[in-house]
Amino acid sequence: MAGEIQGSQLAVGTGVPFVTDTTQRTQLEVITYDFAPADFDGSDDLTVYSANAPALQILDAFVVVQTLEAINVELRDTAAGAGSLVSGAMSVAAVGVGSQGNNTPLMSARCIAANSSLFLHASGNPATAVGTLVILARRNVV
Repeated sequence: MAGEIQGSQLAVGTGVPFVTDTTQRTQLEVITYDFAPADFDGSDDLTVYSANAPALQILDAFVVVQTLEAINVELRDTAAGAGSLVSGAMSVAAVGVGSQGNNTPLMSARCIAANSSLFLHASGNPATAVGTLVILARRNVV
């Protein structure tokens, strides 16, 4: 694969370029967001981007939960569980990794327009959830 590997420490809530193609049209990006109960601010939503998202296509997403709490989450483009679904459901019964599974198809709804919003929506009570959201995305595709 032609491209340049760029390494750097992952920063909370930011994307880090992983592989850039030689034409500079798209980049694969790993976006991480560490979360704690206070980040959900008494609601079921964690704001990943608030009207400041880069143009992205979500290729995969998963959560790594570090506390003993069952959590069911999904990425959405609108708060309060409204709007379009941008990922499959990710579930963790306790400490561990919740992924979408291999059967979640790529769809146009997974595209996030520049300057739009992205939320991690939890079904249930994320009152003690501590972990990391990890998103693999292609940039500049919409």
